[in-house]
Amino acid sequence: MTRPVFIVRDPVRVFDSWKKLGWGDLYSFFICYRSLFKMLQASPVPQVVIYEQLVSDARGTVAALADYWDILFDDWCLEFKRPFGDYILNGDRDQSINQGTVPDGLFDRVKTHTHVEDFSGHGLLSALEIEHIEAEVGTLYLEAYGPRLGPVLTLLASKPWFGFDLDDTLHEFRKTSAHASFSVFEAIQAAHPDAKETIDDLEATYRDVLRSKTANAFTDGRTSEDYRRERFSHLLEAHGHEPSTETLEHLLVVYKNRLRAALTLKAGALHLLEKLKARGKGVIIVTEGPQDAQEWTIAELGLKPFIDILVTTNEVRKSKVDGLFTAVLEKYNIAPGDLVYIGDNKQRDIIPARAAGIDTVLYDEKSNCQFDDPHNLRLNSLPKLEYLVCVVHHGSWGF
Repeated sequence: MTRPVFIVRDPVRVFDSWKKLGWGDLYSFFICYRSLFKMLQASPVPQVVIYEQLVSDARGTVAALADYWDILFDDWCLEFKRPFGDYILNGDRDQSINQGTVPDGLFDRVKTHTHVEDFSGHGLLSALEIEHIEAEVGTLYLEAYGPRLGPVLTLLASKPWFGFDLDDTLHEFRKTSAHASFSVFEAIQAAHPDAKETIDDLEATYRDVLRSKTANAFTDGRTSEDYRRERFSHLLEAHGHEPSTETLEHLLVVYKNRLRAALTLKAGALHLLEKLKARGKGVIIVTEGPQDAQEWTIAELGLKPFIDILVTTNEVRKSKVDGLFTAVLEKYNIAPGDLVYIGDNKQRDIIPARAAGIDTVLYDEKSNCQFDDPHNLRLNSLPKLEYLVCVVHHGSWGF
């Protein structure tokens, strides 16, 4: 009796790999991805292997496969002894598909390893592409987990509060601030056409200024303009330019205007917050940064109607690693078990939140999802969290 096994991989990661090879046709991708699930559904007793589980627990996954196939498992099963592409093939057609001409680089990563390995993503997808992929085929991927997601669904259902970091979790802060800073460098260069420094020189100096001037995580209570004025003043002085009041005011305007123009939500962020509020969940933002800047950012992004509480290090005068989460729980009388916190930085979001007894979701766009520990999840897109919350709300799970 044939015992087929279907390997299912996160469609966001798959299309990211497609784009790396120059394959950018989303609709062809959707056809291929759905075709796999049609075969799966047509199989009498489908055995599904989640690729992300395979790379995180190769031994356990392959051992389960050996048991399914009723063959002896040994650790040699985890090593690739034969040349890549050395398959048992069913005729000329299969040989042509699997051993014929393939695009350069298609299997480069696989060929360089002798064991199952995990890889970071390429980061090539736009927010619109991620939203489109998750809307079209993301459901299929999550449903492939079946009852293995049960503990995750139960945990999310129990949470009355959802907390978020702001920068690089709900919006593209690094990219946005980089655009704004570049406009400042251009303005400085335009004002000093005879100066020898290049844009790259100004950028390198500004990185040093940022490292030295943001170490306190904005806990001293100043406004965003105070911080920016200080940084631009140091940048000008480092290159021998006078930081006059007029010059600094001009640079502040340049920076803020470019910042506003470049503000971009993360894929699925707005829809996720809308769904959370529609389901009666409380939404709290706990973030590092000047209070006025974070309030301005939330308003400009259109997120204000969906946020119940905004807490910044600037307001509380504590950084995330110095007790901010505990202070927030005490101030707003939220039990640690009532909150799940989503952030993009393991050191500044996840570790201190967990130390305060809060369940967490690491938002890491270039990594695989991890659902093994429902108290410490990892997701690579916000639409996945939205879908899990929606499934919890409706109390159903479509296999």
